[in-house]
Formats: sequence, structure tokens, C-alpha cells
Amino acid sequence: MTYLDNAATSFPKAPECASAISNFILENTANPGRGSYKTSVKATEMLQHLRIRAATLFGIDDPMRIAIVPSSTYGLNTAIHSIFYTPGNHSAVISPMEHNAVTRPLWKWCRPSATSITLSGGDGMLMDPGILRQNVIKLRRKGKKVAIIVTLSSNITGHVNNIYGISAVAAENGCPLVLDASQGAGTVDICVRTLPRLDYMAIPGHKGLLGPQGTGLLYVAPGAPVLPLMFGGTGSGPFDTMTDVMPDALECGTINSPGVAGLIAAIDYVSTTGPGRILRHKNSMCNLFASLLESNSRILPLTDRRLPNSGIYSFNIRGMDSQDVARILDSDYGISVRGGFHCSPLGHRSLGTSDVGAVRISPGVFTTEKEMQYAAESVLHIASKVV
Repeated sequence: MTYLDNAATSFPKAPECASAISNFILENTANPGRGSYKTSVKATEMLQHLRIRAATLFGIDDPMRIAIVPSSTYGLNTAIHSIFYTPGNHSAVISPMEHNAVTRPLWKWCRPSATSITLSGGDGMLMDPGILRQNVIKLRRKGKKVAIIVTLSSNITGHVNNIYGISAVAAENGCPLVLDASQGAGTVDICVRTLPRLDYMAIPGHKGLLGPQGTGLLYVAPGAPVLPLMFGGTGSGPFDTMTDVMPDALECGTINSPGVAGLIAAIDYVSTTGPGRILRHKNSMCNLFASLLESNSRILPLTDRRLPNSGIYSFNIRGMDSQDVARILDSDYGISVRGGFHCSPLGHRSLGTSDVGAVRISPGVFTTEKEMQYAAESVLHIASKVV
């Protein structure tokens, strides 16, 4: 199998990930924070090890501002709930490429409240800081409480947003900023302490961090509101309300401790290898693939290689549905890619591909040139058969 769907979930995982999960299950099945005996204490310490490693990787000063959550979707829902639950004349400013994990929670809050949504785009569907500044100023003049929610990298094209510029606009105007780092975390360099403002950042464990599914992280800045989606959990705080102390406020229920063990090993690998090196490799693989396709008139590129990219290349074969292309690549060539709409309908509307979707190629850190050449040859072979 040639696996080229790392934007959905990484494969293979980091080298020590599976053994770390196995070792935890075989040697320590205690729950963290649920006892004072040795194995429970050891499990609790493991959670802190994860926070420290993530804080180091992402330039976060206080590891206790990082909550361990089931997924980046869970983290994004929590951040959006925390901002828009409070009464007020709210407005969300988003890019045209946002994932359903952003848009669907926003639609939920829009219907029963005065919340409005503004699309702020630019070249390649990127959120242009200059246009964003104009949109924010207009909304604030109307008395809106503005929050900016933006993806680090597009789920469809791989284009990377200018997060520093966006953060500067948020800081200038006193706007909460939510960063969806689902695409790009572990590949695109992020240093929270250097950003003018960042209130929340949602990170999946299973994509660029090369860890297991069912793991994620949510960074919450000091002073940002924390309103949990779920209640229960540890013995800390009063009996009749949920604690508002981080990270306990967002970690009720049983933590996926085996997943945490695997994620620690994965982050160690990413940190040692270096996100910059991983990014260069992914982009090299995408550029090789694109260079073999783009001279063919039947191939319609959707990714603009002139723009910063997290390691994704999307295209269509003229006259074919993207999901048909993906199905044929799998059944006839043993190549795993993603066809369809990539959980980003607004992005497809902007691209003009709402009817056919996109074929998405996303190599990983372990992808080889031979695999990319084989994938390109296979796509060209399919394209040659289109009447």
C-alpha cells in the first residue's frame, strides 16, 4: 500500500508510539488523578510529561495551560462555546477555508443568538491581515464583540495562513483569537510566546504529531474564559460546580492514558527530527508529484505552489469526480488518497469545486520519492483513459 492521506491521519506513526502504548497497557492501567498509589501517581506524572513536551514544542510558557482532550474538534468546540456562550452582540470572523469543526459550532450559536459570521479572505482563501483589520474595525464600529477563528493550514489546499499577522490584528483590536492547528501542528513552526495574541489553540495528536487517534490538546491562554462542554471529573473544586482551574476544568472523565503514552513518544520524535525538516520533506514530495502532473492539460491543480504549504497537494482530473479518482487509485493501484470535500464546504464553494470535490495527496515524513513518482504515474494513467 502507498499511503498518501497523512492530512487525515498519519501513517506510519512515530517509531516508538506503538510500543509506548503497549507498555502502558501491559505495565500500568491505573487512571491518573484517581489514587495515591504508585501506578496512579505514575500515570498522573505522565500527563504532566505530555504537557511539558507540548509546551516546549509549541513555545508555551505554562504547561498547565494545556488540556488533554479527545480531539482537536473537541478543543475547537470548547473554545467556541467558551467565547459565544456569554450574552452579547457577538461576531465571528473566519476564513473561507474553515473546517466543519469550526463552522458547525458557529452555526449552532448563530441561530438562537445575535451572533453573526463574517468571511475574511484573500489570495488562496488565506485570511489576509489587511482585509481582516478592515473587517474587524467595521464590526467593532457596529458594537460587535469580535472573535477571530482561523485555521493554520487549509484542509483542502494545504495553504498556510500568516498567523503572526492575524495575531497582530487580534491584539490591536482586543479580539479573542482561536487557532485551529489541525493541519500543520508538528510541521509548521508555531511559537505561542512570540505571537502578539493567541487565546486558544486546538491540536490533534494523530496528524502532524504522529501520535494515535483519540488524542488532542487545547491550549488556553491566561485570562481566556474556560467553559467546559462536559462536567464531572476530579475531586478538586466544590461539589456543586465545575472547577475553573486549568487543566482540570477541561479534563473530566477518564483520560486516554495509553494514547497519552503514545503521544509523548510521538512528540519526542517530532521534536528530535524537527518540524522544519519534516515540512521541507513533505513539500519536496508534493513538489515532485506536482511537477510530474501539471504539464498535463487534463489535470486541474487546486493547490497554488507559490503559497506557503503544510504538505498537501490537491487537484482534479477534468471530467471525473474526485471520489471516483480516489476509489480507482485504491482499488487498481493500491494508493490511499482522499477524495471528496474534506470537511470544508465553504472552501469548495470558494474554489468552485462544490460539485466534484478534490483529490488530496498528503505525504508524510516517511514518504519516499519512489512512492510519489508511482502515485503521479498512476494518476496520469487514469487521466489518459478519460474520454
